[in-house]
Amino acid sequence: MCGIWALFGLDVPSLSHICKNFEQITHRGPEAFKLEFDQAIKNGYLGFHRLAIVDNLQGMQPMRLYQYPHLFLLCNGEIYNYQKLGMEHGFTYTTHCDIEVIIHLYVHLGSNNVTRMLDGVFAFCLMDIKNRRILIGRDPYGVRPLFQLQSDDGQLGICSESKGLINITKQMASKWSLKPFQPGSYEEYEILNDGRTKLLTKVNYYQPGDKAHFSAFVPYNNLSSTDVHENIRKLLSAAVKKRLMTDREVGCLLSGGLDSSLIAALLVKHAKEANLPYKIKSFAIGMGDSPDIIAARQYLKNKYKFLYFRKVFEKHYGGQAENFVPYFWMPRWTKGVSDPSARFITHYKADVKNNENETVIKNTKNN
Repeated sequence: MCGIWALFGLDVPSLSHICKNFEQITHRGPEAFKLEFDQAIKNGYLGFHRLAIVDNLQGMQPMRLYQYPHLFLLCNGEIYNYQKLGMEHGFTYTTHCDIEVIIHLYVHLGSNNVTRMLDGVFAFCLMDIKNRRILIGRDPYGVRPLFQLQSDDGQLGICSESKGLINITKQMASKWSLKPFQPGSYEEYEILNDGRTKLLTKVNYYQPGDKAHFSAFVPYNNLSSTDVHENIRKLLSAAVKKRLMTDREVGCLLSGGLDSSLIAALLVKHAKEANLPYKIKSFAIGMGDSPDIIAARQYLKNKYKFLYFRKVFEKHYGGQAENFVPYFWMPRWTKGVSDPSARFITHYKADVKNNENETVIKNTKNN
């Protein structure tokens, strides 16, 4: 759950104004932050709050590679097929960070072939100071959040959360809009001399039902034309397996219901195959002996001793609901997560990741 933030073309009164807005998403990356600008681009700022999942040493952003010093990359995401793409196209990686593949795709295949080649969840902003271009993209289903601020006269901002942009509008003289960046799309902009932007291309690169442009973990030829149940087994198993790509320990959410129990079972299976040197931790939401707690305990008792159980709420966050409100602020015209338990577990996931070096796999779309 990293946080990305960028602003182009707005002549602000002081750098403190930039910092104040950038700090609105500090909770998304408690490990480190970086705010950067380049003299080649007037009124252009790139910011990043980091929560490291892959490559703790070299994964800081904005990412720049010595081969391509003119490229700056911000990305909140996980690219599951970066190793496969590297082998297919002969990319030489400088880091062990999965998002580096975005830079190589841009250089070797062009801006129109970046997002469509990625198997993963992502929201990114790539700035090219040599060609004065900006490329913004988001994964097909919008798993990773991204908001976009635009004014009629070419000012542009992007952020993982809308509250990192809303106060910037007070400095805008022209009409503006703040909205979620469309999932399954990318936009390319030209950077003008004053730092403002001009939209060059807007493409919906994916529609539900489209075949992937990349080599899928389960090739279409391996799917049955008649056995739907077998297809579901293969695809769900592959979906869990590819998410083990992390330098942190892996855990899962477990309510004892069908969906979370399936994910837990597959996670244990693939963890054993990968010879992971630790027990998989499972987390359940509830107080006392709530139905979810009882069901989760019963499931573990009957099925698995490779899972470690931990109850969330009563011990960790009882009576602290008011402390979470700032993390879930959204303008009234946007829809947020309405389920209170989902809000708590999202905050708890960030806490677990920061304090216990853990990645949590869950069975819902929301980031």
